[in-house]
Amino acid sequence: MLINAELKDMNKIIKWRNDPVTRSTCNNTDKISYSEGKMWFRNILRNSNRHMFLYKEKVVLDISIESDKAEIGINVSPSYRGKGLGTKSLIELQQFVSTLKIKKLIAYIKSENIVSIKCFLKAGFKEVENGDIKKFLYIID
Repeated sequence: MLINAELKDMNKIIKWRNDPVTRSTCNNTDKISYSEGKMWFRNILRNSNRHMFLYKEKVVLDISIESDKAEIGINVSPSYRGKGLGTKSLIELQQFVSTLKIKKLIAYIKSENIVSIKCFLKAGFKEVENGDIKKFLYIID
């Protein structure tokens, strides 16, 4: 089940963001300070075009909506990686956004991030651009 992230979730989400494996997959690989993380998290919660969800308190999904499409980011709690939760959370997110006016989900993934690539492919995303950063697309019927 997807639930909206709240301020009470901020510390664990910042901690997950600063995990070395997570940082290696981000565009910005620097560790973020607590104050930077707090500002980033609060800005997401205030922005009507951004949504952050938790799946079973173990996966965070961040979507940025623009018109009929949404860009998605995902981070699985370090202690729950490799258990299929990323794929399950993406499938649940697809079902949720189908109730909105979103027609496309888009993800940009570093080509060396094989785990995320497999996760998105298992969830039905298609690779539409190849390169150092791969683009994945899911069309909502």
